[in-house]
Amino acid sequence: MQLDSTLLDKVRDRPPMFLGAPTISRLDAFIRGYLCRLYEQGQQSDVSSFVEFGEWLANRFDVSGSLGFAWILLNQYEDEEDAFIGFWKLRSEFLERDDQSS
Repeated sequence: MQLDSTLLDKVRDRPPMFLGAPTISRLDAFIRGYLCRLYEQGQQSDVSSFVEFGEWLANRFDVSGSLGFAWILLNQYEDEEDAFIGFWKLRSEFLERDDQSS
């Protein structure tokens, strides 16, 4: 996942500073805005690499079609904050899987 890990680590460590509240919907909006900026700068490979995370989540939770990672997580966890916490756990799992295949 090439989405700037340093930036995401900062968001994880200080969600109120970046998101206001630690919810999956706010994280989704933040990431979509960031990806939009990357796309407009011609960095499509960075955008498509994050799409892989959504596809991995869909496979992991056996979801056909995907409305994005936030939708998948909201349907797997009890509420917005639990889904936010779950995102970070699953992101780590995804990155470890990605590192092992390299």
